Amino acid sequence: MAESRSAVLPDGYALEVREDGSVAIRLPLRLSKRSNDSAFVYAPLDTLLAQHASALPRFKECTIKFLHCYASSHHPADVRDHDNLETRAVLNVIERYLLTSDSGIYCSNIQTSCWAEQDQTIIVIRPYKIPVCNIGDGRHAHL
Repeated sequence: MAESRSAVLPDGYALEVREDGSVAIRLPLRLSKRSNDSAFVYAPLDTLLAQHASALPRFKECTIKFLHCYASSHHPADVRDHDNLETRAVLNVIERYLLTSDSGIYCSNIQTSCWAEQDQTIIVIRPYKIPVCNIGDGRHAHL
């Protein structure tokens, strides 16, 4: 990990800590594919977060939204499902710098796909968990 702190970050990676307490991360690639080696995704993200570690909030509870953006030149059939290993690798890096835990008790995860000017992934971490439906007596509703 020490190497990543001084590594040169590829173009297109960006991080923003917003006034509302959320953090937005932009990756210049989509995560919607399966791969045996996710280092090409998590190494630059680790570098980005390490460079800004002292300015980053730490979330106990949060909602993490993954926007898998496709360039409008793609055909709708190119849009893949959200079942991928890269998202898990990215979440592990985010947890190290921003989260107390990525347990489902503390974090809600949302994934969606959209059209954009270019292929990219935007990750937004908000400082609250999506509320669960409570049935009124302290127990949670089940479907």
